[in-house]
Amino acid sequence: MERILHEDVKETYQKERFTLANMDNNQVSNNENSKLDTFFQTMISEMYWSEKHLVNVLETMKSTATTDDLKNAFEAHMEETREQLQRIEQIFDQLGLPVTETNSIGMQGLFDEGWHVIDETDEGSFQRDVALVIAAQKVEHYEIACYGSLVNLASLLGYKPIVELLKQSLKEEKETDVKLTQLAEKQLNKGAKNEPADEPPANAGGKKKSVKASSKEERESSASPKEAKPRKTTAAGTSGRSKGTKAKEESKGKK
Repeated sequence: MERILHEDVKETYQKERFTLANMDNNQVSNNENSKLDTFFQTMISEMYWSEKHLVNVLETMKSTATTDDLKNAFEAHMEETREQLQRIEQIFDQLGLPVTETNSIGMQGLFDEGWHVIDETDEGSFQRDVALVIAAQKVEHYEIACYGSLVNLASLLGYKPIVELLKQSLKEEKETDVKLTQLAEKQLNKGAKNEPADEPPANAGGKKKSVKASSKEERESSASPKEAKPRKTTAAGTSGRSKGTKAKEESKGKK
């Protein structure tokens, strides 16, 4: 009697598993032509574009940062970003789609702000590191929002393996955000607070940087009328391009 009951329970369990499996398969099949699935694919393409270009942006942030701790943080996140790119490639493969890139307007704006930070802060200062951390955290918060939304959509659409890939990237973005906050609170914010506004900033080695040759207005007027731009600063004697602009052009050349 007990054995018969055991077999009945086993058979019922197997039927339930079979039914749930069919439900998942049908859900994925029904999603293929849905507007939500199309939007999901577009978001994945935008994240691929964002992560791909973020590698170059982080390289520039690393090269212009003042302290070794921040340089190391950017280097570590560059490696994570490369891994996240590989995960997105796996997602495309699981969706049966070719890898595609779609320009992210939101992320592009944050990248542009990063270039502006380099232009508007003093080389070798804690001030610059504070500004770079804030710019980087804005990127992190944007990515956290995107990956969090993608996790929810993938779950709704029945893409279970994809959910796990997205969760891993989401976890890394949150951890990076926390590390940047800790670095700023432990060292950078206090260092910037102690930098007198009317004196040359100290670089990472403790040496003083020479006073800038001219004010922002003077540097802008040193360029020809066609080259001068309202928001870009140019050092005297340069070709009319700001530090951030040149860094941006060099970054583009790596692609």
